Amino acid sequence: MIARLISNAGKMHNANLKAVSKRIKQPKWTPAEDQFIKDNLGYLTDEEIGKKLGRTAVGVHVHWSRDLHLKGPSKAPGILTAHDIAKILQVDAHKIAHWVDVGFIKGRLMAGGRKIRLIKEKDFYKWALQTNNWIYFDPSKVGDSELAHLINIRAKLWGDEWWSTPKVAKYHRVNTKDVTRLIADGRIRAVQPKWSLGGRHPNQAWKYWFVKKSEATKPSLKFYHRKGVPGHSRIFTDSAIAWIVKAIDEKGMNFTEVARSMKLKDKQAGSVRNWYCRTKGIDLSTKFKYRGKRRKKVTK
Repeated sequence: MIARLISNAGKMHNANLKAVSKRIKQPKWTPAEDQFIKDNLGYLTDEEIGKKLGRTAVGVHVHWSRDLHLKGPSKAPGILTAHDIAKILQVDAHKIAHWVDVGFIKGRLMAGGRKIRLIKEKDFYKWALQTNNWIYFDPSKVGDSELAHLINIRAKLWGDEWWSTPKVAKYHRVNTKDVTRLIADGRIRAVQPKWSLGGRHPNQAWKYWFVKKSEATKPSLKFYHRKGVPGHSRIFTDSAIAWIVKAIDEKGMNFTEVARSMKLKDKQAGSVRNWYCRTKGIDLSTKFKYRGKRRKKVTK
């Protein structure tokens, strides 16, 4: 009697297992379903893909990871995350995330709630090789060797570079306000970044100016300032400039001596030097050897 009961119980258990197995058994995956997963992995969550295909989220995940041998969306070949790009450009990751969010860098959010930005490698390379975008990062600091090589080639073909207003001011030995004043007057062509450079304050009220080196060093660019205004370089008349050139070229005087001959202080020798260089078309970064002996007082 007991043996019969045990046998019947075993048969019922096996029947139940077969019924459950029959209910949970999924149909084979079709090539069309495989392609749908490949096309939408990362764009849709496993749950959303499962709803489209009539599968469970677990079944979808197991199929693409175990059967199709696909990598996670953020680790897929040819895909970079915002953090990956930040490491390549050696900038803060908040910048890249912001630029992706506003559409400056072509990318998308990975499906799910983690807010991971995914960017195609070819789209990032295309963006990074545009010279107008070099105001957002330093091309010389790019950490990826392949991209750095392409940037070097692009830079040689371009033959120019971006300068900040402090760099332009340093080159001309003037104040930054002098440079921005000429930009406002339209005498210096400059651009401002459309998107936030920091990524943390997208609605910032102020923005930097950037000037091409070719524009900043053009021979026609001269700085004229109001006489006696603090923080502005000294202005010289045409006759004064003619004397500067004559004193240095013909009389062999140095810049300090010329300044003294014009009843200027010794510290104004820098202004004399700048005007001499501009008049003669000499690069302001040129170093001069000491000319002649210093005299306490020199007259014209």
